[in-house]
Parts: sequence; structure tokens; C-alpha cells
Amino acid sequence: MAAIRWPATPEEYLQLAQALAELVGGRTDVAARFYDFEENGRRVKGWGPWKGRRVSKGYKPLAGETPWVGKNFKSGEAEYRILNPLSLPNLVEHLRGKERLGVYVLDAQVQCQFLAADFDDHDGQLAPLAVWAEVMRFVKTCETHAWQVRIERSKSGKGYHVWLFFDMPVEAAKARAVGRWLFEESQSLREGEDFDTFDRFFPAQSVLPPAGKGFGNLIGLPLCGAKEYTAGKTAWVDKDGQVLADAIGYTLGILASGRNAGARVDAFMAEWKLNVEAAETYAGGPRDPNAKLGTPAEFDAMRSRCAFVRWAADPVNQPKVKEPLWYGLVSNLCRFDVDDAIHDASRAHPGYAALETELKIQHARGSSGPHKCLTIQREGFTGCPKGGCKLSNGEATAAPAGLAIWGAPREAPPKKRDRTVRIEDPGTPTASPPVEPSDKDEQPWAQDVAIHPDTQLPWPTPVGGMQVSIGGVQDHSNQYISLRPLWVDALTRNYIGQWGISIRFFDIDWKLKTHAIPRERLHEQGGVLGRELAAYGLPIVPGKEKWVSRYLVLQEAATLRRIRAAGRLGWFDAPDSPAVFVLPDQVLGKSPEEIVYQPDVPMTVAETLHGQGSLKHWQTHVAQPCLGNPVLMFSVMLGLAGPLLKLCQEQSGGFHLYGVTTAGKTTAAQMAASVWGCAADPQEGPEVTSLRKWYTTGNALESLAEVHNDMLLTLDEISEVDPHELGRIIYQLAGGLSKGRANAGGGLRMMRAWRLLFFSTGEKSVRQMLAQAGQLQKGGQRVRLPDIPADNDEDGGRAIVMDPHGQSPKEFIQDLKAACARYYGLAGPVFATYLIAEAERLGMSVLAGELRDELRSIEQILSQDVEHLLPPEGRRVIRRFALVALAGARAQMAGVLSWDLGVALAAVKTIRDRWLSDQGQEHSELDRALAYLRNQLIRHSDRFRWIGGAGSNRQSTRDLLGFRTKDYYLITEEGLRELCSEHDTRAVLRALKTQGHLWHDKDRLTRKSPRIEEYGNTRPNLYWVAVAFLGTQEEFDTEEDAALGPVSKETGRKTLDPQDDIPF
Repeated sequence: MAAIRWPATPEEYLQLAQALAELVGGRTDVAARFYDFEENGRRVKGWGPWKGRRVSKGYKPLAGETPWVGKNFKSGEAEYRILNPLSLPNLVEHLRGKERLGVYVLDAQVQCQFLAADFDDHDGQLAPLAVWAEVMRFVKTCETHAWQVRIERSKSGKGYHVWLFFDMPVEAAKARAVGRWLFEESQSLREGEDFDTFDRFFPAQSVLPPAGKGFGNLIGLPLCGAKEYTAGKTAWVDKDGQVLADAIGYTLGILASGRNAGARVDAFMAEWKLNVEAAETYAGGPRDPNAKLGTPAEFDAMRSRCAFVRWAADPVNQPKVKEPLWYGLVSNLCRFDVDDAIHDASRAHPGYAALETELKIQHARGSSGPHKCLTIQREGFTGCPKGGCKLSNGEATAAPAGLAIWGAPREAPPKKRDRTVRIEDPGTPTASPPVEPSDKDEQPWAQDVAIHPDTQLPWPTPVGGMQVSIGGVQDHSNQYISLRPLWVDALTRNYIGQWGISIRFFDIDWKLKTHAIPRERLHEQGGVLGRELAAYGLPIVPGKEKWVSRYLVLQEAATLRRIRAAGRLGWFDAPDSPAVFVLPDQVLGKSPEEIVYQPDVPMTVAETLHGQGSLKHWQTHVAQPCLGNPVLMFSVMLGLAGPLLKLCQEQSGGFHLYGVTTAGKTTAAQMAASVWGCAADPQEGPEVTSLRKWYTTGNALESLAEVHNDMLLTLDEISEVDPHELGRIIYQLAGGLSKGRANAGGGLRMMRAWRLLFFSTGEKSVRQMLAQAGQLQKGGQRVRLPDIPADNDEDGGRAIVMDPHGQSPKEFIQDLKAACARYYGLAGPVFATYLIAEAERLGMSVLAGELRDELRSIEQILSQDVEHLLPPEGRRVIRRFALVALAGARAQMAGVLSWDLGVALAAVKTIRDRWLSDQGQEHSELDRALAYLRNQLIRHSDRFRWIGGAGSNRQSTRDLLGFRTKDYYLITEEGLRELCSEHDTRAVLRALKTQGHLWHDKDRLTRKSPRIEEYGNTRPNLYWVAVAFLGTQEEFDTEEDAALGPVSKETGRKTLDPQDDIPF
């Protein structure tokens, strides 16, 4: 964005403040201010009138002053203040960003000078474009009907205000009628006024509240400081969503020619036959015009009919009422004149602050209406009756406050919607409270939940003086521990005799949850287990977390059921166990005893390994588009190969896909990850995807490896890992065993173990990453995580996407990404189920033998035409390629893949060839060591001092590695170690000797040098490496070189006579 134009002088600030004041109009005797401060250790945020100086009780306000009387929320005593006005000096403070101000929209005549529509993503679940799409749909409708609009991006940076400014004050009810009609035309308005992104109109009401009950609704002003504007907040934007740089000129332009004629409102209403009705009347006569809020009697009648209001206001329940539900309660209760009751319904809430509650009441009264029943249910309340609470005409009420209609005879609300803006007051309901159901009568849980035979409820009879009911768990003194039932379902034991318990509970939404934990976790200090269960949805009373463990210990003593615990996912490795494959939410295969997944520590990442959609959807939208794209086909087959490791007795290992192309590497990893779990892009859904980032700690990586046992672990973007740690991590992942650690008692903890394949991606190769840390890539690292180039000379950026099936590569990738986030976690379990069925049919040992035979056959096919190109350790990599191909072949037999076997094998061969092309000329570890020495000699030639002949000198050489003659490098012991780095110097010297590039004495690898003055005229033993080893004729070939000595018998080059002294 270009540099913004913002006021630079006091005169410019005043000019902009005058323009803003004239545009928004509204109430000027009081300004709305956004409060943000700490109260009792809790952050309080919210809008309210801007309180000014304190005055005495008998103070008589001057002209233009607005008094305020209320409670001091710290002392509880009355305080008297003068409210700060929306004056030009105060608006300047807003423009400077020193204060954040708003305007109370309605003036004393219930008129407004603008209509604003507020759009926002309330739940944070929508893409920014979804909000913008509704904004532009409304803007287009307004412009179609010749209404000028201006767009402001709001303070959150995610929402928008669409402003229709008028050149004169307009009746609020009429402005809202026009806005409502425009919304219906834009098809943004929906039944019950529940919108995806639309929040409300400003003005949000057509009447002012009674004296002492607030100032009506408010809206935050735009242009809240240069810093916010530059960041795109409270900023004017164009129809492309781009911030308009000239804030001053644009605002002044609206004032000059961007406002709508206020007189046109009446004409527009007449043209489209829009009506504004007055407040409804009751059979008993018209209501008192000053009684704008419902009476306490009406409130009591409404509360008696609404289960949500009774539940949320109950002090026992208040600690578990979430913030959105609490505000839903406030938004309904504030329609009645019962402020003290609202505070009483909030005091037991953990975050209660009197001032914040008061601000919320004022804000809610200024909003467009109470939260509706659908919104309350969407936020988690499940106690509403089926079909909703009925009004007098038989229809369901839209909001709890609407139940006030039962208080007195009243005309039934119209069943058919029209384009009328209604100004309504609640009725005066009277009703008796409903009969509370018993546990057995009311069943908020699903019908398929198992019932305990002793209680005819899901939970057994508690022991130890505890009580469990539909209301939760109570201790000996009838104090609640949790507000949902919790019980011990079974005792668990793993195959080495360690015990645990299987816990069941209902979460806030009455969904049944099961967690198996080791018994030792019952003795964790500080209520750790209670807090963990609370995170999974069990509503635990604050301060009672420690009681959860005590309660469970008491209950386990009376539990008779026993089940087997599996400490990790994948094949269940207990002795004599049948073919059983354990997943977080299910166990595949038949076992004589029930098995449950019980990790030693909480494994929330395991929750990403689940299924969504159907196998057919995955095959159609993920697997089938891979055809013609070898990298993508290989990725899917690699994802399926994990369960074969145990059956084929293969070791863990992986592949690393690298390249500078930006199109496809992460997508390939997503394809592989979609076999077992959620495969959303980690940039878009890091908390839900099973695709992990390399950026993690060593302990976390061990946990990840254990969770993906017998499956595939995908690690994206290798550049995020510490290069110094990469080599160790590769050995750790492939080694399948965690580091040994001591427990609290000084003994050795049980070590984690895993068996898995891993798939890595990044812009750099493993070799390049290690080089950043000054490390050489060892043979073991190349075998365990071989590099696969994603780019090649022929295809460049399309090396991954070779056949986009009629789409552009970008569209193809986008569709695959979307499919991986929608259909996943199905192919792997189906493939494992197939292997289990084969094991049951043939026997586990027979199946394993068949698979190993097939693996050897495929390995032979993959190696026969490239045998001469394979490095010594390359056979192990070829075998892993064969394992991937075997997975593809068996997946075709299982009905998971529909690819032709020849096509699948050809894809694996393509990836094999890419791997071989990345090996270079050095196929063995020794070849790489010699190549490294060759490069180091060339790179550090300036660190060798020339000796003998005209080229000799006494010039100092920095960090001397040795000496130079025309035909030889004379290298010191220390110099050779540095030049070879981590390579074996003995192996390098023996290879040089065999190739004839090392001149040495008999039975030695060194040779005495001529006398060297620097060594005290002694003749040190040095390594004489021929210059010919570099492969090119030395460029220092001069006539003076003839003085250096006779021709070597071994190399044919002239050499020094070792008996000669070399002067310096």
C-alpha cells in the first residue's frame, strides 16, 4: 500500500474531526468509549459512556453537560460524574489513536444520520473471502438502487462496516426499513435473521431506552489513529478490499458528494411500499410509553418457561457457562428491568467482574435483539425441548425473551414474514414452572449408549459415599466435583502386567467419551488429570480438579470388568496375539479379549488419525487423480506401506522429497498423510491435521513417532529443523527407540519404541541441510532418509504435477489439497483390515512368508537394470522402494487402489531413477571421501607453502596444512584430519596408495620430507599426495620446476630428492 495521507498539523486534525462529526451526527453530549483495563487480575474490555470528572451529589450540570449516576464497582458506593461529550477535541484524540471512541447513533428525536451494516466472522470459522462476498453482495444491491455506500474495515481487521450516510437526520425506523429491504434484495437476509456474516444494523433500534437505562446503541468510529489505519483497521477500503491511502481526502470527499439525500428515504419507502408499524398493543390497552423494558413480573414468567435461562442463571451451573452462552443469557435478560437479577445470574461465573457485566448489559441493550434459541443451541446448550418452546399461536419462539407473550392475551405474531420493521415491547407472561424430569425420564445422551444392568443408566452405582446423577458427580458433602456423569468403566492391564483404568464420561454436549490411562496417573500432583479431562469436555467445578483422582480411586475398587491395554497404535505386539491393529478410535481384527488404546502420556495428536467421508470419495478425489503423476502415486503407496514393515521384517526408514518448486511438495505429503488421518494443509489447519512440521522438539518427535507406529509420519519443510540436530534425528527416527531417561526415583523409564515409515519434504536436500552445519552426510543417513529431487531439467516446476488431467497445475493442486482435507483416514484402516483377513485365512507366518517372497521379487526387478549404478548401501534403499511397490500391489488386491499394477511399478521406478540421478559419480562412502579430499585440496591450496626451486619462499602461510612441490602435496597429520573431516583417514590413504597417488616409504603410508627449517631442520614424516590426484595438470608448470628433482617411478612426474635440503 502507498504511504497513507494522515493529518500532520493541528489544523488538519481539526478539519478531519469536523468532517467526521458532521458525517456521523448522532448524540454529541456523550461519547462512547472502549474500555480495556485490569480489574481484580482479570482483563476487562467493552464499550460504555465515557466517564469524565467526578462531581458532588448536589452538583447542577451546566449547559451541555450530561450527568451520570451509578455505583463505584470497587467500593459499591454511589458516584456522580459528568460524561465526556463527542466534541471536536475528543474526536482529535480518537484520530490520534489516543482514545477509541464511538457514537451513540440516535439523537434526542430518535433520528440518525447514517445507516451502517456490520459484517463479521463471529465464530472465526469462515475464510476472509466469505465475509467479503456478503459485503459486496450488499454493496452491489445498494448501488443498483442508487444508494451511495462507503466500506470500512473494522477494528478486528476481519469484519466490515458498510456506511450509507445521509445529508440530513432520518427517522431511525425508516432507515432500518430501507436497510432491511436492501438486505432482502441482496439475499443476505435469512429466516429468523440468522446470517453467516451479518451482525446487525446501526441504528440497531428504533426507540430510545428510558431515562437512566442507557443511551441506545453505539458504533465504533472509523479512523482510529494512523497506526491502526496503516494496519488496515478502522480504515476506508475500496471495492477490491484495498486500503485507501488518502484518509483525509476520501473522508472530505464523502462529506462533499458522497452522502445520500435524506429526503429520498420517504420516497423510496413509498415506491416499494415499505411500512413502519408502531408498538403492538395488548388486549388490556396500550402499554405505558415509558415502560420500554419488560417488568420483573414478565421476567419471572419468561424464566419459568425457559430451561436455558433457569440453567444458566443457577449458581451451581454458572461456573461452566461459556462466555458466548453467558452473553446470550445477558442479551435476553437485559430486555427486562432486572439489572440486579442479571448480576445475580453472573456472580458465580469464574470471570465475573461487576463493571464488565454492566458494560455488557448496556451493549446488549443497544444491540439488534436478544440471542436467539438457535444461536444458544449452536453454542452448546442441549436442554431445549424438541421443536422449541411454543408461543400462543403454536409457533416456536425465536428467542427466550419472546416467551413473555404468555403473560397476557395478545394478538398472535404474524406467521408470514413481510417487509415491515416492527418496534416491539415484550408482553407480560405468567406461567408455572415445568416439572423437572428424573434421570430415567430424561435421556440427553444418544440412544445407542450402553446401559448398566444395576442402575438402568450408563453408569454403575458409585461407592465410597459418592453420588452420580444426570447433574454430575457429588462428593460426601454433596458438593459437585463435575457437572456431567463420570465413572470407571473397566480396569486395564498391558501384556507386561501394568495396570490402568478405562474412564467414561459425558462431555458438555452429552457425547460419550472414553479415556484409558495408566494407574500411576491417578497420583499426579496438582489436579493434572482433572484439568486434562476438562480439556476434553468434562465440566469440572473449578477447584475440584484434585477430587477427580480421589473419586476414580474409590470407584475402581468396585469395578469388575477387565480389558487389555495397548500402549501404542499399530499391530498389537503382545505374545501369541492374533492379528489385531489398534487405532485411536477402533481396534481392527478379532481378539479373545477387549483391547483399548492406553498411551503412557496424553497423546492429543492421535486424535488427528481418524476417518472422514467414504473410501469411494477418497478413491475418486484423491487416489484416482494421481494417475500420470509418479510422485503423487508414490506418496499414496508410501502411506499404505507402514503395516508391511512388521510382516516383511523391515526396518524403519523414509524418503525426503526436495526441490525449489513451490507447487506440489506439501501436496504430495498431504496425499500420503490422507491414508491414515486428516491431511489438511498445516498452514490452514495445524491443530487438526496429521501432517506435522519438522519444527519440533526431540521429545515431541519421539511422541509423534510412537503415535504413527506401523503407519506413516509426514514431516513438512525440513528447513525448519536445526541442521546440527538433523543427522541425529534421522538415526533416531529410523532406530525406532527413544533416548533412555531416568524417572523421578532415579530408575530408567520405559523407553518408547516404534516401527514406521516417514516422508519428509523441503526446499533443500538432507545433504545441503547437513552442510549448513558443517557436517558431512554419512552413509547411514543417506540410506535411512534418501533424497528424492522434486525438480528435473525436463519438467522444471511440473516435476510433481506431470498430468493435471485437463486442469492448470495450480487448479489441480488446489483441488487435491481440498480433497485431502475432506476425505481421509479411510484407505489405511481398510488396507490393514485386508491384511488381517489374509492373516486369518492363511496364518500370520504364511502371509508374512508370501509377502517377503513378493518383496524379494520386486526388489530384483527394481535393481536388475541399475545394478552397476547402485552404491554399496543402495541395496537397502532399493528394498524400501520395493516395499512401497508391494504396498501398491497389495492395495490393488484389497480394493483400496484401482491402478494397474504395471503403472504403479513404473511410478516407483521413476522415483528410483530420480534418487539415482541425485547420487552423482560417487557411489560409495569411500568415493565420497576421496571426492571430499579432492575438493578440500583445491579449496585450501593457499594453505600449502611452496618449497624448493624458484617458487619457494619464506612467506608466512595462515593455518598451514603442509607444503607444495610441483607434483606433490606434503600434508601434515593434523592437516590430513582437517582435510578429510569426518571421513576415515586410514581408508582414504589406503585408497590413494592403491590408485598410485601416494608416495610413501616401505611399510609406511608416510615419507620423510626434505629438511625443513621451520621444523628445526628435521625431516618430518608427511603424507605425499600426488597433484595428479586432482585430475588436471597443475597450472604452476614453469621452467624452474625442473630443479625440483628426478621423475617419480610411481607417477612419472619429477619429484624432490628426499636427501636434499630445502631452504626457506
